Amino acid sequence: MHQAIASGEGVMLSVFRVDQMTIEQVCQSVSMTTTISCYNSPEQIVVSGLREDVKKVEELLRERGASVKFLDVSAPFHSPLMEPIAAQFADELAKYKFNTLDWPVISNVTAKAYSKTDGLVPRLTAQLTHPVQWQSSMQELQRLGVTHAIELGPQTVLRNLMRFNAPNIRAFSFDKEDDRKSLRKELKREIEVAPRIISKTMAIASATRNRNFDQAAYQTGVIEPYRVIQQIQEELDRTGQNPTVEQMHAAIDMLQSVFTTKQVPIEEQRERFDQLFQSTGVRYLFPDFQMPKKIGYLLEEDSYA
Repeated sequence: MHQAIASGEGVMLSVFRVDQMTIEQVCQSVSMTTTISCYNSPEQIVVSGLREDVKKVEELLRERGASVKFLDVSAPFHSPLMEPIAAQFADELAKYKFNTLDWPVISNVTAKAYSKTDGLVPRLTAQLTHPVQWQSSMQELQRLGVTHAIELGPQTVLRNLMRFNAPNIRAFSFDKEDDRKSLRKELKREIEVAPRIISKTMAIASATRNRNFDQAAYQTGVIEPYRVIQQIQEELDRTGQNPTVEQMHAAIDMLQSVFTTKQVPIEEQRERFDQLFQSTGVRYLFPDFQMPKKIGYLLEEDSYA
């Protein structure tokens, strides 16, 4: 990291109790290389830059009522000052082969979930020079239906930020004994619910009214995919195992096929999927899933004066 900037010349400053716009204006007034590097929450933002420039930012923000604190770091991370090593970092990452992701990952640059390794190198490289979208990332997890979060590092900083940014998510710090006890109780309840997604998709598929009487289409779009999921459920019942993420995805694909083939109204489809995800708590496993949407049409109309 010291190849980007001399040791001790780059710093990061945590800022509290002043709005984002004020911080941006102050940074711009000092220098082009002093920027916001972390959007932690509406009440906490981090600035990165050269030491002398950030000291000026500190003074100006204190005058505006801010509370500030220098962070114990070795470089001005997540800022344009890291650009000199970005290409080198990308070259290093390109030497490695990345396995298929078992779980979706939230990018701290875009605050969006991704589940494929395509474009992974530029995505990771961008973290060096772009600000961390922590607040938006937590809100994205909440939007995806995540119900629980665990901070694996020491202390409770991330847990507290999660509770502030996404209050609907139950957040725990693995470093704290009381949190670990509460977490065990929460996970025990979740383990009893999540595996039911396979059987629930089958139940919904069976109970949904059919409006399509094309037998060939029904065989291809309903019977065949349903039998595949039925075999998966029978195997899970036999072994006592929980479904894999791939099996859960297959069940969702089956349900979508059934809805399409049975010509289920869009609103009913949305309602069914909402019920499914709310009752199983696994919405976060499907970051790319899009709720069925109504199709709109534009009509050409001649106008006569």
